[in-house]
Amino acid sequence: MKFLFILLIILPITIFSQNFVPNSSFEDTLWCPTNHAQINAASHWFSPIGGGGGSSEFFHICNCILPALPGYSPGSVCVPNNHFGYQHPHTGNAYSGIVCFWDTTWEYRENIEVKLTNVINPTRTYYTEFYVSLSDKSGWGISNIGAYFSKYKLTDCGYCPGIMNLIPHIEYSGFPIIDTMNWVKISGYFKPEDEGTKYMTIGNFADSGQTTYQQVKFDGSNKAYYYIDDVFVADSVSYVNSLKELEIQKEKIKIYPNPASNKLEIEFNTYAGEFNISFYNILGEEIYKKNIIANSNKFVLNMDKIKTGIYLVKITKDKEIICNEKIVVLK
Repeated sequence: MKFLFILLIILPITIFSQNFVPNSSFEDTLWCPTNHAQINAASHWFSPIGGGGGSSEFFHICNCILPALPGYSPGSVCVPNNHFGYQHPHTGNAYSGIVCFWDTTWEYRENIEVKLTNVINPTRTYYTEFYVSLSDKSGWGISNIGAYFSKYKLTDCGYCPGIMNLIPHIEYSGFPIIDTMNWVKISGYFKPEDEGTKYMTIGNFADSGQTTYQQVKFDGSNKAYYYIDDVFVADSVSYVNSLKELEIQKEKIKIYPNPASNKLEIEFNTYAGEFNISFYNILGEEIYKKNIIANSNKFVLNMDKIKTGIYLVKITKDKEIICNEKIVVLK
């Protein structure tokens, strides 16, 4: 049930917006991570050093099948089962992980950082979001998880203390995140302070006195460790327009029933003609494709070849995506 519920909350909200975060879902690798502390194996991502950087992890499905060689730790940063717990990715086959709190006198934090593909400036408003999940082996959960945007790499600061003591541009504002089963979205709108801002850093930037925390285990686990996935940054106008486009899309095309069984009905309120419909499984693999011609406003698709599962259904017309809908199939 854990796997099913996680997938049910995945929505293609940002498919029309330009995401300024490269490798936003941590899928692209420079090499397969062989052990802990290898976030830099994920293309474009790295850990700040000089304080608050720590030894952030990169989790990828490829680690599950590594050979037992010197320096290799197969399964340590595997997906979904790893040294920190058990969690499927929010999307894809990978995610990252950081220590956001440590219940000791040692103020230890970890962060992950990335250079954006676009420079962002104070004259515009931007939207950002990312997803977190508390690892099973964490003894604590916290609220103070956020994102900070800077003109220069935080690795260049040199003078950074163990805790960065920066004010994040967006930060989670609810009760401590203690959910180890589901992914929790952290999001918000912001304006950077400096012209030419191009770096994003994720983590807890506050010391223990400023951190809101909650103990969730009493077995000696003294840290709050969070998995992170699907990081998104876009111009707010582009993001709002994408939401409007999705609403328009829903009005133009309806797919039902959901969950489906033997057939799927598709209504084209304003469309007619030739379409391509594709089904993608949870790994993003295209498992079924069909060319359809709608002579009326309704088409009935036979589902005999589609097995029980959760799929992303994509409909295109003239190479333009006109619908992305998540469908549950129960046989």
